[in-house]
Amino acid sequence: MDVAGSIKQKQFQELETKRQSLALRKLKEENDDLYRKTAEEGQASVTNLKDDFERQFKAEKFDLEKKLSEIRSNYKDRIDREKDRFELELGDLKKVQQDQLSELKEKHESVVASTEKQQKDFLENAREQFRREKLKLEA
Repeated sequence: MDVAGSIKQKQFQELETKRQSLALRKLKEENDDLYRKTAEEGQASVTNLKDDFERQFKAEKFDLEKKLSEIRSNYKDRIDREKDRFELELGDLKKVQQDQLSELKEKHESVVASTEKQQKDFLENAREQFRREKLKLEA
């Protein structure tokens, strides 16, 4: 029975090896299917996340560009108003400067006229005095 027992044992081992190989193949196929399924789900999640990110990015970019445009518009309006105000102030300053210049000219002309009058009066008085003194000396 040794031979018959060893043949049975060999057959049993071969059947057990085949059964284990079959179980391993089945596990490998299940594992491969699970891996593919998980990889596809992961890829789909990544694709969805990318799409969501792109949508959010575009929406945020649009909002920021809109805000930037509004800020630029507001600053342009402010700059235009300040430019107009500056031009008015500059015009007022030029007018004030012109008025002050005219006033200084008038004062200067008045001082010059007064000085000329004083000098003429002085010269006239000096001539009169000289004439009187000359008449005294001649007489």
